Amino acid sequence: MSSLINFLSRFSTATIQRSLSYAKHIDRETIEFFEESGDVTMYAQIEGTDYYDTAITYNPKKDRLIDDDCTCPVRYNCKHAAALARLFFQEYRQEFQQRSAESQSPRSIAKRQQGYDQAQRWLHDFKRQLEQTDPEHLPKQTLI
Repeated sequence: MSSLINFLSRFSTATIQRSLSYAKHIDRETIEFFEESGDVTMYAQIEGTDYYDTAITYNPKKDRLIDDDCTCPVRYNCKHAAALARLFFQEYRQEFQQRSAESQSPRSIAKRQQGYDQAQRWLHDFKRQLEQTDPEHLPKQTLI
């Protein structure tokens, strides 16, 4: 299991220290999560000199941050992203790790395969029905 220090290793020590006071400036009502290709992106607005749109991207398989972005002047690896990463680590990381592990379980893989097999059978049956349909009984289309 990764420690917070290891998790925040992409940020400088000074940035991590400055991030401590910014955790309370995260607007929790703006927090959103997006999952794509196995990665999780967490977005939130964080109040600094202005409100900054901040995002971090986490890879559950590697158990590490793989990207961050912020609209502040620093843009990358800033105190806002470090604050958001700290919050993610403390409150959300375990949930996404568990989801990732469950999605790789034999039962989950079998369930996805079953859904795929059902879809294939439905498409095959539908194609067969279309091939058996008499074109003269189909409604005539009018060209406009």
